[in-house]
Amino acid sequence: MKNNILILIFFSFFLTAFSLSGQELAVTDQTINYDDQNQPSIKVILKPDSKTVKKAYRDWMEDNYDVDVDGIGFLKNKDVLKVEKSKLKGISENKMDLNAKIIDKGDYTEMDIFGSFGYDLHVDPNTYPQEYRRMKTMVYAFLNDFLPGYYEEIVENTVEKIDELEEDENDAKDQLADNRDEIEKLKKENIELTNKIKDYEGKLQEAKVELVNQREQKVKVKKAIIENNK
Repeated sequence: MKNNILILIFFSFFLTAFSLSGQELAVTDQTINYDDQNQPSIKVILKPDSKTVKKAYRDWMEDNYDVDVDGIGFLKNKDVLKVEKSKLKGISENKMDLNAKIIDKGDYTEMDIFGSFGYDLHVDPNTYPQEYRRMKTMVYAFLNDFLPGYYEEIVENTVEKIDELEEDENDAKDQLADNRDEIEKLKKENIELTNKIKDYEGKLQEAKVELVNQREQKVKVKKAIIENNK
């Protein structure tokens, strides 16, 4: 009981902060229409998607209350998860139905927790104040167990993503540095090749002139031989 009170105080403090900062989390007393009846509910507004919340709620209820939660599982994804005719320790010694309507609302999830002891015997803060208060404490306990781990996983995934991006960035920088070194090396080689080409062009021109002279000399020699043989 002492732990439940601490949880309640803890979340009462932080819920105010969350409600004021982007509606990341809020818990309020509301009324829900279910089976054509208006029933008191504990409404939770939270960020994780509805399927994630459903699975977490099912697992948490099964672990902490040893009950079967119907509505989510193999080929099942209903809006309302049901615990039927079960004794929920810490809430009531009597068998009761406990329902959780969990639906997506755009960029957040809406969760309504409501219970009853039978037709028209809803867990109401006026008729069953103790049971209603305990049911709300259960909601806070679920949020306390679920949300920190959920956000921690998000943080870890983001940290891992940042690490990978930083590694990719460093690899790219190293590759760029290598390319620049290679470019500088190629520039030097290109300068050397340019100078060689100029040198080759000069020598080639000289060789062509020499070839013309040699051919002219050859013609002259041949002509002189023919004249001398007359």
